[in-house]
Amino acid sequence: MELHQPASILPTLSTYATTLSQMAAAHRLLAERLSQNGVVVIKDFCAKHRRLVDLKRTEVDSHYSVYLKSLQELEAKRAAFFGEVEGVVGKKEYLGALTTAEHARSAVEFHITEFLQYAQDTQHARLQLSREVFTMLEDAQTNFYHTQLQNWAPPSNQTTDDSDDEDSPTPVQTTKLASPDPLLGTQEIAHVLQTGTRHTQPILLDPIIPLCQCFGISLEALHQATSDPIPPFLRKCIASLHESLTLRKLKTPVDAWITGSAGLAQVPAIQFLRMEANGTCGGSGVHYSRVKREEPSVISALVKEFLGELPVGLVGTEVEETLRIVYDAYETVDMEEDDTIRLKTVSSLLLTLPTSHYETLKLLSHLLHITTKDLPDTSPKLFHLIRTLSPLILRAKIETTESLQDTLRDKLCYDLLRNYTDIFPALDDDPTNDHYNDRVFAPPTTPPPTDTFDDDNDIPNRVGASWGYGSTTYVFC
Repeated sequence: MELHQPASILPTLSTYATTLSQMAAAHRLLAERLSQNGVVVIKDFCAKHRRLVDLKRTEVDSHYSVYLKSLQELEAKRAAFFGEVEGVVGKKEYLGALTTAEHARSAVEFHITEFLQYAQDTQHARLQLSREVFTMLEDAQTNFYHTQLQNWAPPSNQTTDDSDDEDSPTPVQTTKLASPDPLLGTQEIAHVLQTGTRHTQPILLDPIIPLCQCFGISLEALHQATSDPIPPFLRKCIASLHESLTLRKLKTPVDAWITGSAGLAQVPAIQFLRMEANGTCGGSGVHYSRVKREEPSVISALVKEFLGELPVGLVGTEVEETLRIVYDAYETVDMEEDDTIRLKTVSSLLLTLPTSHYETLKLLSHLLHITTKDLPDTSPKLFHLIRTLSPLILRAKIETTESLQDTLRDKLCYDLLRNYTDIFPALDDDPTNDHYNDRVFAPPTTPPPTDTFDDDNDIPNRVGASWGYGSTTYVFC
């Protein structure tokens, strides 16, 4: 191998050996520092907090055992009370056992909430620690990258032209470490290559009674079971969000959709309301007053969970290819885009959807149109909201990296929010009319529980009645 440069410039063997020795020592020291400050710290953190999480879980289990025992005592007192003739002593013992059971239930809910709070704090601390370690690793890779460039860059007068001539100089290939570009950084790379969240089908247990739950059931099945094209629980949630938007005059209504369960204290509320809704077909057993008690962020999180667990998106895959042709037509043909023709075509295509999908999409789009009407077209919150909701509206059968980066769903979601009146024209009233909105967003008339009570004992006067306390219901059979 012949190089076109003076022999004096070529590094000697001793220079190579010295450079390699210094690099090996520096990299060994860096590896030990990473191991000490990264791997060991994460290992100790996981071991410590795993013990504390297990302790919190043990507290929940122990209080749950006490709660079950109190229910057994309550059942025994109830049987003794109904077995007596006068029932004076039995009534006091029964009410005392009922109070004890209620306190035990409250203790269980408190420890469940405390456990969720602590688990969330632990997760936040773990992510923060992982971020610091990742930053440390990034700095180490950047340092190694600069070291490689400094020590192994080819001379400036060395030729690297490819040639078939045997007498031509042989090019010297230098290998660079495949690490993030120091000028960009991993955060910029993650922002450029962001793909959203991958949708996974929820794992559901088959119910003993068909259609006895709310989440994970197709809209067509719920429509057939409830005779309402829009699931009752979803209608109540959207009515509550509209009431919060119009009556409470929220300053930033979009934030409730973007952040979801922003507050850690709202996580138990989301789970409890979800369990209540999942106890009846389509959530029809949950009264509207129960839904109104929750914060808008809790309700919006449940709406997104409900839509995300549907077998298919609100806009089925049958019209996906036709929608793609509509939105890509003006990109392939050199002509000015006509919004009127595009919106009329989209409106006609959506009319081919099943009734349940069309009505649900129309009601949701109407609420989001009112929510975002004050935002400018270039608002970052608007695009963040579109990025959050578009996978729920149009979802591929199998999510891939290409489908997650597809902009068709974002374009459709943008039109649904900003051009709602053109896609869903009102037949009888103006959609901006308050009376029209009140009628559209009216919640279903679900009657409240109708347990009858005895005037003397304040106890349901029938065997097999149910006692309701907050989000828990005791059933006496």
